[in-house]
Amino acid sequence: MGGTRPEQVAVLQLERNPVMRLCLYTAVVAAILASIQCLEHLEVGRTIMFELVCTLGAEGIVSKRKASRYVSGRCDAWRKVKNPAAPAVRREAEEDRGMRR
Repeated sequence: MGGTRPEQVAVLQLERNPVMRLCLYTAVVAAILASIQCLEHLEVGRTIMFELVCTLGAEGIVSKRKASRYVSGRCDAWRKVKNPAAPAVRREAEEDRGMRR
């Protein structure tokens, strides 16, 4: 592989080796799933839930109206509330400010 860069070799090896590719995909999916926390339905006030999420250092809450049916994708039933103190939210806000300049 004469003039091939190391990262190109790694991609070629993944393309040719389905076991390596499966292992990589499995590791990526596991990392994503480890960062998501799901809670059962809770009957508590919004303020209490948001304070708990902020105390835990989570990025925010994604929720659905109780009476709404589940629909995947964007719809009016889903709500997202962000924790302004979470690192990801602060970074996003800084990037937005930088783009407006």
